[in-house]
Amino acid sequence: MKESDRIDILCLGVIMRRLRLLLLTIVLMLVSLYANANYLVKTIYFKPNNVNNVPIDKIRGWMNDVQELYLKEMSRNGYGNKTY
Repeated sequence: MKESDRIDILCLGVIMRRLRLLLLTIVLMLVSLYANANYLVKTIYFKPNNVNNVPIDKIRGWMNDVQELYLKEMSRNGYGNKTY
C-alpha cells in the first residue's frame, strides 16, 4: 500500500467521524426542539359505583396543586421553571 493511499484512508476516517458528529448534533437539536413543544395533559379518574361524585373544580384544584409542586421542585433542583 502506498503512502498516499494511507493518507487517503486516514482522511476518509476523519471525514466520517465529522459526519457522524454533525448527524448527532442535528438529531439532538431536533429532539430538543420537539421536547420544548407545548403539550396538554388530560386527567382521567375512575370513580367506584359506591362513591358520590367528586366536583370537577376540586379535581382541577388538585391538579393545579400538583403542577405547582412540580414547578417549585424543578426550579429548586436547578432545572428552571418547568412543569408538565
